[in-house]
Amino acid sequence: MSAGELGRIVAGVGPRPVVVLSDRYPPDTAGGAELSLHLLLREAPLRDRVLVVTFDKSLAQPTRRNLDGVEVLALPANAAWPLHRLSQDEVERLKRLPYGLKWLAFARETLVGACRDPRTHAPAVALQLAGPPPGGVRMAHATVPEGRAQADIREILDRLQPSLVHADNARSIMMAADVLKDRPEPLVALVRDHRFTSFKFDQTLAPLEPGRLSLRGRLEAICARAALAYRQTCLRRAGVVIATSAHLASTLEAVAEPERLRRVPLEPVELEEPWPTPDHDAFSILVVGSLTNNKGQAHLVEAWPEILKRVPNARIDIAGQGASPARTRSGDPAPGR
Repeated sequence: MSAGELGRIVAGVGPRPVVVLSDRYPPDTAGGAELSLHLLLREAPLRDRVLVVTFDKSLAQPTRRNLDGVEVLALPANAAWPLHRLSQDEVERLKRLPYGLKWLAFARETLVGACRDPRTHAPAVALQLAGPPPGGVRMAHATVPEGRAQADIREILDRLQPSLVHADNARSIMMAADVLKDRPEPLVALVRDHRFTSFKFDQTLAPLEPGRLSLRGRLEAICARAALAYRQTCLRRAGVVIATSAHLASTLEAVAEPERLRRVPLEPVELEEPWPTPDHDAFSILVVGSLTNNKGQAHLVEAWPEILKRVPNARIDIAGQGASPARTRSGDPAPGR
């Protein structure tokens, strides 16, 4: 990107008292988090006051967008560790180099990290060589402070001088906490999942038991502990922490003091079609969420025959949009259920 290009884009947006950092933003969506954020920000009291800064793996340069009146500035997304000082677009270009030259960059970046912080990076490198666990090596604790996008975020804040920074979801919270360490803007963190309280990639809350693990398992435990400690350090820098449910708020009590912790449920939206008349004689189960594999509706449908054996008058209604509605419907054991 040419010098001053990001500044030109920000100047074109104009004054905005609130900067919202979001891991993703429509049309780039992974679930309901991005959609619910957009439904809130597109409302008249907010859309003229906010600039959304998001991160896109496909971008080589910052790009300005407008969606339903909401100004969006998409930045090139940080690549995964150990290439996190590069953008994902730069990594994709490296992959196209002949003769395996991409491995030179991999080796260089791994060496830089190991020299900078051997206690953090050495276990992760060893784990990578031993065979990474499902989901890869979770190195957010080490990658965020030196990620590709942080310099751009700092320039955006320098130019806009906002009154507030709102960070939505875990990765954006960590980046915002890093950028705002020495800045005056207050941080509001919206937490939607268990990444600030769980050691595990699948976000289960079970404790680690490295004494019973193999060497590979012990290395994974070292990385997981360091990663969780960094995530919690970032969350403690937020002036206000918002949880989207009572359960989530209860899990965050060990990280966020009561005076900083708020519970704000997601705003409801109007249904496009009339909701079915409830069957008052049935044991009704309503499942609300994006229709994607990680939300688990298909697993519920697969278990439906067993549920009906135990609760014969059970009924299930699934509400949501996404990539897998056909798969979900294909498992429906009976019409209307």
